[in-house]
Amino acid sequence: MLSRHYGDAEPTIEINERQMAQLGAKPEKRFALSEEKRKQIYKEIFKADEKVQDEAEKKYGVPAPAEVIKKLGEKYRKQLAKIYGLTRKQLGDIEIEGMEKGWPFF
Repeated sequence: MLSRHYGDAEPTIEINERQMAQLGAKPEKRFALSEEKRKQIYKEIFKADEKVQDEAEKKYGVPAPAEVIKKLGEKYRKQLAKIYGLTRKQLGDIEIEGMEKGWPFF
């Protein structure tokens, strides 16, 4: 990532080593799912998190209580896991994989 802040004489260059290591990696199947399918699930995890935040804020205002957000988050993640026949741990593993590989979440 290249960034420059006001007053900096030179831009700052930051390299994400985990993402660099993935550049030559071949897609693999995990949990009987292709990498493309896991990328789709990764995006859906973030969509669910946005839905949780929106729902909680509409009902309780900003900021919504943390316990409400946690409870709603568990509900939506449980639904996602069920849809794809995954455990909650596997869903979490896909989320971590996506972050480590720098998958887009939009």
